[in-house]
Amino acid sequence: MARRDASRKKSNSNLNDWYRDLSGKTLGDYVLRDFVGQGNVGYVYRASHTQIAGVDRAVKLIFDELPDGWTVELQKVMRLALVPSVVHFHHLDTTQLTHNGTTRLCQYTVWDYIAPGENLAHYLERVGKVNTVFLLAVVERVLHVLVACKENGVSRHGDLHPGNILIGNSTESTLDESLQRRAPVYISDFGYGATGAAKTPKDDFDGLRQIINKVIGYIDRSKTNATEKRILQSFRDIVGKLLREHTQSERQDPLEIL
Repeated sequence: MARRDASRKKSNSNLNDWYRDLSGKTLGDYVLRDFVGQGNVGYVYRASHTQIAGVDRAVKLIFDELPDGWTVELQKVMRLALVPSVVHFHHLDTTQLTHNGTTRLCQYTVWDYIAPGENLAHYLERVGKVNTVFLLAVVERVLHVLVACKENGVSRHGDLHPGNILIGNSTESTLDESLQRRAPVYISDFGYGATGAAKTPKDDFDGLRQIINKVIGYIDRSKTNATEKRILQSFRDIVGKLLREHTQSERQDPLEIL
């Protein structure tokens, strides 16, 4: 039994290495460049357009059977096609990829590539400390997108967590009303779940509360001034009261919180 388990683990490891070693392969109009990461159902690469120089996209490869309701994510994102800070969908296709003598069928989707391809959880681990302005940037972007969801007939994001928030390059930062730099924040990977569908979507307020608590844990409190301390207290109030209400009739609208 132990020998069989070891053999299975080795086989799974080799298969995972195969999925991660596809740089240079061409899929339609795109050439896979760099492996970015993997999620529960796919492997993500940075890819370059074969016809238009300087155009990079994120290509997600899915080799397993597609989960029930997988088109729900695409429907959500397409309804938000003109909303800033949403990672937008561009293309869907299938292809065969051959590598090391093995050919596999995959479906792939093409999305905006947010350089350097770093999610919020990894960003926080890398930088170690952030300031209150960064927290404001993240929460405001999430709330803006939740407002846009409501206005565009999208029931909810459905899978909010630090792994689905992307932080762009600092060169893309914007100025707020007080002329402080705001980190470029993007919302990705909308959930497959939908009201009345086979998969129930996750609660967006629970996800936002998780995100706020995660970032607050990295705030450099030694450098917070009086105003920033009041802002942090406001966030604690939001987490402790507004985002904990599960009764829909008692919940505050994302626009009111914003």
